[in-house]
Parts: sequence; structure tokens; C-alpha cells
Amino acid sequence: MNVVGAIRKIVLDDAATVALLFNNTSVYPTIIPQKKECPAIRLMIADTKPNDSKTQVSGIDNVHVSATIFADSYDKTQLIDTALRNAIDGFSGGVTTSDSVVHYIDAVRFLTRSDDYDPENLLFVRQCMYDVRYFIEIPAQPFGSPYQLQSLKWPLWN
Repeated sequence: MNVVGAIRKIVLDDAATVALLFNNTSVYPTIIPQKKECPAIRLMIADTKPNDSKTQVSGIDNVHVSATIFADSYDKTQLIDTALRNAIDGFSGGVTTSDSVVHYIDAVRFLTRSDDYDPENLLFVRQCMYDVRYFIEIPAQPFGSPYQLQSLKWPLWN
């Protein structure tokens, strides 16, 4: 499962979000490397909940992904937050990451946000939480645009 890699790919493919960052790779999984310039986004898994049924283990997980934005002004964190939300909130479909693996996302949904400040680095910080419904198993039929999720049979893993 590479939920963070899939979300990172969606963000890096969004020109509006990338234009607000330090450069076109300033979206990092888990940590921001030392001596990297800001503004930047850190993506990491905060929690995972399976969707088990009475008879089978989950074929789809709800993964809470934390997107933490670091910038030198409060206004910049807000602009990046808005662009990020526009890029990923409501996304549904397949995402091919750099390792040529296709990851299937049922839906991304915004959950919450909070603000903070990093006095050591003089950075404003905004943490946003998203719920990502991530397919563990590949859907039986093509998924995402132009196909509709309604065409899939439930349960998805049969």
C-alpha cells in the first residue's frame, strides 16, 4: 500500500499547488529532508481503519493522511492549503506512481485542519487531515474516469 505515494503524485501533477511551493518536488513523504527550502508539504499516514465484513477481511481501507504545510507566512499556508484541497479533495481513480504501480483510490475526503508555528525555523504550519478510501485489491473492472464507481460489484473483492 502506497497511499502517500499516490497522494503525492496527485499533488505534484497539480500545477496550481506546485506553483506555490519552493520547487516542483517540494512534497515529501514522512519527513522533510534537512536543508530543504520552504514552502513545502509533508505527507504521512496518521491512521488506518479496515472495512471488514462479517465474512471477509477488508478489500478497502480508510487511511487518514496528514498533509502538513510549512511556509514563511500565514497567508502562504492558507493559499497552499486551498490549492492542495482543490487538488485532492473528492479525487477518485487510479494513480500511477514512479514505481509504475497503479494505486486505486475510491475517494479522498477532507476531514479537518489546525494551525501551529515552528519558532525554531520561523515557519507557519498548517496540518490538514484527509480520509483516503484505498483499494487493497485491484477492482474487477477499470476504475476512474471515464468509468464510474457504480459499475463495480459489491463486495469488491469477489
